[in-house]
Amino acid sequence: MQAMPPRILVGDDNETFRTVTAALLRREGYDVDLADDGRAVVEAMAARDYDLVLLDVSMPGLNGLDTTREIRRLPPPRSGVPVLAVTAHAMPGDRERCLAAGMDDYLTKPILPKDLLAIVQRWMRRHPPGAGNAQAAGDDDPIDDFALTLLAEQTDPEILPSLVGTFVAEVRTRGPKIADALAAEDWQTLERQAHALKSASHSFGARYLARALEGIEAACAAGDTDRARLLAQTVPELADAAVEALMARY
Repeated sequence: MQAMPPRILVGDDNETFRTVTAALLRREGYDVDLADDGRAVVEAMAARDYDLVLLDVSMPGLNGLDTTREIRRLPPPRSGVPVLAVTAHAMPGDRERCLAAGMDDYLTKPILPKDLLAIVQRWMRRHPPGAGNAQAAGDDDPIDDFALTLLAEQTDPEILPSLVGTFVAEVRTRGPKIADALAAEDWQTLERQAHALKSASHSFGARYLARALEGIEAACAAGDTDRARLLAQTVPELADAAVEALMARY
């Protein structure tokens, strides 16, 4: 059976941008749907599975930030689909606000076609087509094996178990520090600890832990302590699940 092409949703109130972006992505083999406002984006996400969302930040009505918050409230796996912010504004703090709202990356208009395709392809590699949808069929594995495969190719498969052991030790060390920082409402330390563990979590495929840590870092940077607190409270469970899954493999 032929694999379905990756499905992308483009949400933007600018018709020219939607049309040009759709043509570019379809030429590369992607299946593209379009929405002209935030509410239409949320409705499309609730009705159909997507692999990636390109979302304008400044839309009338439900803006991109609030739209992303609505997406993150959807049932999994749709709540975890990567959302890339697209904006004509590049003011200080904009990137942090986008990440704090739950977006995964940030592009500034005008966007060159090669840059758009590069970031879409990068996120498709990190979140292979259908990976988000697999959870609907019962795949709630906290570890992304695709990331582990990449890590093995970049290093050496024979030393991967040792590297995993190092990562597990770091999780077990930094997890309590994150909990202590949360209890003390020490947002600077919380941001620092989340940042320190985030990249390694991505590298070792701890996808849900990595997403929470990214959100904590961005929320702390933006001063959104309520969101930082909510995300930090999920870290112990996510960390335990990631460690257990990795130890079962190695």
